[in-house]
Amino acid sequence: MTLDHETHLRSCARIHNALLRESLHISPFRSGKIKHFFFSQPQRSHNNQHAITSDQVHWFLAQLDLFAPHVSPGDVSPQVIMAPHVFQPSIRTFMKYMDRIYQEDVKEYIGVILLYENAGSRPGGLFFDILDGLAYWHDSSMPLPPKIRWMPLLLILSEWYKALVAGKLYWEPKVKAFRICPYVKQDLYDSLEMWKSLIDEIEKRLPHADETDSVEEESSSSIQSFDKAQLDDYQISSFAKDFLLSAAQPRRFKYIAPGITILSPAMCEELYGTESVKSSPLRRAGYPNPNCPHAYPTLLFPAQPLEDCPLNRNFDDEGGLSQITVRRYGGLCVGVERNSADAVTFIDANGRGSAFQFSPRACPWSTKRLTRLVEVLRRWRDLVRNGNWSVGANGVAEGFEWVHMHRRQTMLTWAFDTHRIDEPVEIGFSLN
Repeated sequence: MTLDHETHLRSCARIHNALLRESLHISPFRSGKIKHFFFSQPQRSHNNQHAITSDQVHWFLAQLDLFAPHVSPGDVSPQVIMAPHVFQPSIRTFMKYMDRIYQEDVKEYIGVILLYENAGSRPGGLFFDILDGLAYWHDSSMPLPPKIRWMPLLLILSEWYKALVAGKLYWEPKVKAFRICPYVKQDLYDSLEMWKSLIDEIEKRLPHADETDSVEEESSSSIQSFDKAQLDDYQISSFAKDFLLSAAQPRRFKYIAPGITILSPAMCEELYGTESVKSSPLRRAGYPNPNCPHAYPTLLFPAQPLEDCPLNRNFDDEGGLSQITVRRYGGLCVGVERNSADAVTFIDANGRGSAFQFSPRACPWSTKRLTRLVEVLRRWRDLVRNGNWSVGANGVAEGFEWVHMHRRQTMLTWAFDTHRIDEPVEIGFSLN
């Protein structure tokens, strides 16, 4: 769906207002009142040419709600923090950092303001261009990135809102800040939905895909399914357990990606049932703890064991990627990040972990993070759908070496996944 600029800005304002109210429900900022944004006087940039003086900016900001905390006489009003951990918009910060982050050609950024300042320890936040509706989360110590990396503000606010209502963001009273919940059910649902889409794309391309249902039923009758008691015997992440118990095993093929299969009950017993207690210090020591059941590095999609890794001399070092493997198997590991249960690392045939990551690594709407399982599965699906991977009788036909040989094709781009507005954003009310 294509939105004209005014409609886009109006929709952004409505999501901001919903995000502010949801944030107030779970944060301590409850005593006070909602009011509309108000300009005391126009603010200008250092070169007096900034678009902050335009009527368009005034019109947009007038649509935004702000929260005015109740304060006793003589007290200083606190800065209001809203999800994901930003200060609500303030005219005092719109031009903050601008002299430090402008590149030589300031014309491209003439409409940029710091709309949401980071409430954490690092400077910067979400910069917004009122003239084109694009925004970007940025560390203010560096020049602003080229506009090709920026995203519509509507999508960014939608990401924040959906994370908040899904419980992915919560208020931590001890540190007085919004924090990310490492694992919510929506993480699992997203991955399972994309897993099914990947399997469907492969099955449609199998030779003799029009086989009768009786043949499919016969082939699926021998497929093993996981038992929760079996998975509880192994030290694997809680997210991996839930995924394996819920994800349907492929019925008629083995390979879901080049040389990659899903962990089966038999392979799980082979890998984890014989794993030495001392074979993987990171899996056994500093990473997992009783309060972090999702942080067990787990080989979810195995490929093959790795022998020498000449292209990654640090593979076997302390803290190297070998420390999160199981019996030195390459493939896709989940549970590699304490703050994100569905964060993944892909270890290729040369022991390197640079495939299936975002390029650039910086996230346009938040601080840098690892790739999520749903995002890798989406990339795999699209590589099948677009014909980059061929499908044979046993699934994806390319071998494990394909990942190393075509690393550039494995990279994910933020624009590929989110830079399109092709359906209404679901935030609980109409945006029209």
